[in-house]
Amino acid sequence: MSERKLDFTKGKVEVLTLDELKQTHVVNYPNGKPIGDIYHYDMIQFILTELEEKNIPYQVNEIFAVDNIMKGRNGVMIAKEQEEQYGVGSLESHILNRVFANIGLFDDQSYNLAVSYTQQGIMVGFGPFVYACHNQTICLADHLVCNYGVRGMRKLEPKDRDLQIFMNNVHQKMDLVLPAYEEDLRMVEEMKDFAMETPQILQFIGALDTRRVLSDSTDKDIKQTGIYPIQDKDIHRLIEVLERDRLFGGCTAYALMQAANFYCKPGYAPFHTLLPQSLMIFNGLKSYMQKGEFDFYLEEP
Repeated sequence: MSERKLDFTKGKVEVLTLDELKQTHVVNYPNGKPIGDIYHYDMIQFILTELEEKNIPYQVNEIFAVDNIMKGRNGVMIAKEQEEQYGVGSLESHILNRVFANIGLFDDQSYNLAVSYTQQGIMVGFGPFVYACHNQTICLADHLVCNYGVRGMRKLEPKDRDLQIFMNNVHQKMDLVLPAYEEDLRMVEEMKDFAMETPQILQFIGALDTRRVLSDSTDKDIKQTGIYPIQDKDIHRLIEVLERDRLFGGCTAYALMQAANFYCKPGYAPFHTLLPQSLMIFNGLKSYMQKGEFDFYLEEP
């Protein structure tokens, strides 16, 4: 029995090691399978094994569990029988249904891989400044794969939920880590050097609002499918921030991205849209730098 105790009553987040995660209690759905047909520690271990086999240097920076209320299965649940056997707060009595991992790649603090294992399903993303925050935001993932439907991405077929197919998709995505690394960091550096003047910033705001209006439209002839980067009230907030911080007079594409990305987090957007929305902002600015237009795409264009 581990001496480590968990207490989610003081806060909704607890940091664990992979070994500690393996000691927690696991349960299955009525179909006899866990979330995504794989346990959280096995999913994280699969990622680590993939990195080792591809000779990609990595460091597990953090694994943490988050409590939340969800009908039928909360983020954290207690197995009463195990609690009686191992004691209150024991690892062995905790059922963790909402687990995140941050894995640094290439000994580079700015390039990371994040794993999200929640009641909705599993999502893996990597890229520059990718990080699963304790508020459950996953920031700026440039490459992602998941086994549940995300609005704006291609429709998830029933077969895509199959564990073996999902793991194959993760494996294929991991093959992109090495070739993408230098390209992703080059793009971030270009964003830091790319000057956005007042007309371009206003065009960015207009493109955000246009995407939002057309996505919300009830006119079937013009309605666009999928999500949009940020919602109406947050576009208003972004305008106020840009004015307050005097960025309308000119700023870098990177500063504009950071300002807009602030609203891709809990409290401003639903959890399941956080990563896709953040990626859309990144891609929108990236496409402007490359093609002169704001294309807020999710899939590769």
